[in-house]
Amino acid sequence: MSQTKNNKPAKYIALVDCNNFYVSCERVFNPKLNNKPVVVLSNNDGCVIARSAEAKALGIGMAVPAFKIEPQIRQYQIEAYSSNYALYGDLSARVMAVLALYSPEVEIYSIDEAFLDLSGLDYEQLYQYGQKIRQTIATWLGLPVSIGIAKTKTLAKVASRLAKKNSATGVYVFPQAPQAGDLILQGIEVDNIWGIGKRLSKWLKMHSINNALSLKQTPEYILQPKMGILGVRLLRELHGVAAIPLELTPPPKQATCVSRSFRYPARTLATMKQAIANHTVRLAEKLRQQQQNTATLTIFIQSNRFKPNYYSNSITLALPTATNLTPPLINLALQGLAAIYRPQYVYKKAGVIAQGLTPESIIQGSLFAENSSPQQKKLMQTMDRLNATMGANTITFAVAKLKPAEIKQTRVSPRYTTCWQELPLVQAR
Repeated sequence: MSQTKNNKPAKYIALVDCNNFYVSCERVFNPKLNNKPVVVLSNNDGCVIARSAEAKALGIGMAVPAFKIEPQIRQYQIEAYSSNYALYGDLSARVMAVLALYSPEVEIYSIDEAFLDLSGLDYEQLYQYGQKIRQTIATWLGLPVSIGIAKTKTLAKVASRLAKKNSATGVYVFPQAPQAGDLILQGIEVDNIWGIGKRLSKWLKMHSINNALSLKQTPEYILQPKMGILGVRLLRELHGVAAIPLELTPPPKQATCVSRSFRYPARTLATMKQAIANHTVRLAEKLRQQQQNTATLTIFIQSNRFKPNYYSNSITLALPTATNLTPPLINLALQGLAAIYRPQYVYKKAGVIAQGLTPESIIQGSLFAENSSPQQKKLMQTMDRLNATMGANTITFAVAKLKPAEIKQTRVSPRYTTCWQELPLVQAR
């Protein structure tokens, strides 16, 4: 077992990253898509949010509007799919369950990424252990992953980038030798370092800090005034000193938003009410899943910013008592919509934001407002349970029921793993 100078087991961190996750999920149940250019589109089939390697090679950019690539879709026979978040979320949960078998400590970083604590393994064991994880996910779930392993989360991110470049092995262990590690860091542009945004990247380049190695060699006293404690931690991580711990329990959210662009422009107040109510229903469901209440609600609406007479407005309203129950949230949201809606505009987007979130278990009552009853809570629990088992929007509020024509998902694949009615059928000949 490899050890540190204090005779403690050496600490190693692995970053497991699913390759082109949304596209890979589509390919699991449709092998005909293998080796073909594939893109996945956002809500309402608006823009590209995922691309296969073949699509990237054709020059399809991320976030490009779908209508702009229609000629390329036809010319190169690109397979385009509407986003299927029920499928992606379920496969993500299965990936995380597999990872939990290989490490007692797993930080779910995003829907397709997770950090694992591999402390206790010898350096020589890391590559084979990573291969074992990768092969298990491929065999059990059919999903390709890349794994980067290093002493810190920041270096594991760097190693993951290198693992993606070599799809044949898919695992990269950051070298122990300082010279070899510095050579790798020299080839990583400062824009590509985990935690470095565009504005900070611009500032670093102005000070001739152009790559990860030059950042590593920068004294702390230069970075701290600009980057604060996060900059100091990043610097130490590049030196191989773990300064950013695994977050085994996700921090509570400070805000939650639900919004969507309309398939067709919204021209009436009735349509806007329907959309805002629908978003509020989904927002309340999210709050209950997070076990949080909201004290305020922000409602916003926008017309098409690319057309004349652009109009955008929002309003924030306070609740008498923080809650996650749908009825009072819908009532407040519709009050907010009435205050900012202008009939002379045609609307492109609307949304609701919950802010001032607090734990569900802590409720500050009010002497002047009616507090939620146990019956209301049971009703919400029953609705959530039915929608979870029978499918989204199996039961909802009449004002929030969206017509199929208002949600554009013309290329959505079946929910193979979460909906009985959409399971593939095998017929005997």
